[in-house]
Amino acid sequence: MRSIKCGSCGLFNWAESGLCKRCGAQLDASYDDGSGYSNYNQQQQTYYASYPSFAGVQVQRKSGLAVTSMVLGIISILPFTIGGFLGVGAITGIVLGIVAFKKSRKRPSEYSGGGMAVAGIVLSSFALLIMIPIIAAIAIPNLIASRRAANEGSALSALRTIQSAEEVYQSTVGDGRYASMEELVRANLVSPEMLRGQKNGYRFVVRSNDMHFEAVATPITYGVTGTGKRSFYVSEDGVIRGGDRVGMEATASDPPYDPRASYNERAASRPVGSFPVVDEASVVSTLRNIHAAEASYSATDSHGYYGSMQDLVDRNFIRSDILDSRSGYRFDLRVKGTTFEALATPVNYAKGRRSFYISDNGVIRAADRGGYEATYNDPPYDANSASY
Repeated sequence: MRSIKCGSCGLFNWAESGLCKRCGAQLDASYDDGSGYSNYNQQQQTYYASYPSFAGVQVQRKSGLAVTSMVLGIISILPFTIGGFLGVGAITGIVLGIVAFKKSRKRPSEYSGGGMAVAGIVLSSFALLIMIPIIAAIAIPNLIASRRAANEGSALSALRTIQSAEEVYQSTVGDGRYASMEELVRANLVSPEMLRGQKNGYRFVVRSNDMHFEAVATPITYGVTGTGKRSFYVSEDGVIRGGDRVGMEATASDPPYDPRASYNERAASRPVGSFPVVDEASVVSTLRNIHAAEASYSATDSHGYYGSMQDLVDRNFIRSDILDSRSGYRFDLRVKGTTFEALATPVNYAKGRRSFYISDNGVIRAADRGGYEATYNDPPYDANSASY
């Protein structure tokens, strides 16, 4: 009876047994090493060593990562999957595919599915290539529009600051005269950066004389992809005007600014009497002017007390024409020592719906009060909401 040396574990077995008693590997008598015993050749040793078995049955290898990678790759390129869940599925498929491929190469006895891993990597990568321009086409215009809206909001805020600064300057150090931008900066009423004439994508210009001023804000680059589309204008009346001027300066003839739509367009599209026909933005601006005038009056020689409407007019803090009702609103100012409240109530409720209120805290409140006065309990004014 002849013995054969096992090529896997080195145990000598009877040739007739066919299987190694120690490791269960298949015995091969086709090669004789000259010692009187048969042995594995090097190629078969490597093969059987790579795939362990017991009693001739191979151990089942893992392929879950590879299968998952391929499934995610298929899902990512299918329509109506929102680009593989906005690219998350595709990226996950690529990562899992790489991990599965490396494991199948390093430990083939434990992991399989190298081909499926490659398929998952290719499909997921292709899905990402498709999604990138689609996502860019959606995101980039929105980002540009958001930046443009932010620039316009900053320009409006800067014009309101300039307008308030001009009112304070005229009523204090200006002695009834309005100021240039340089004078406003020297009086610490506006930021020194305004001397550069540019801020957040807009160019600012202030023109003034003794009895009049105007401030304009114009986009530095006009267009959908520019820094802004609308130009703005404000003067001593406090009403911000503006619109799409194709990069040119806004003027006093432009309509009052409305962040929702053109006021004139709304007026032309609805029957007369079915909605307010007064300019609420002008009313709100007047209340802000009253608040600024009271602050100036209290800060000068009134020992911290606020003044009546006539006191403010006599000190040239506000214009006398505010006392009439040609704006469509009636303005009332009530002062109690160190507190005050100013109210704007529509003269004709069919033409002006909301009533307005402001006190020494500077918060404007508004509500549809049916033609009655607004109060401190009304919600803060929101220019983007309407009662009609």
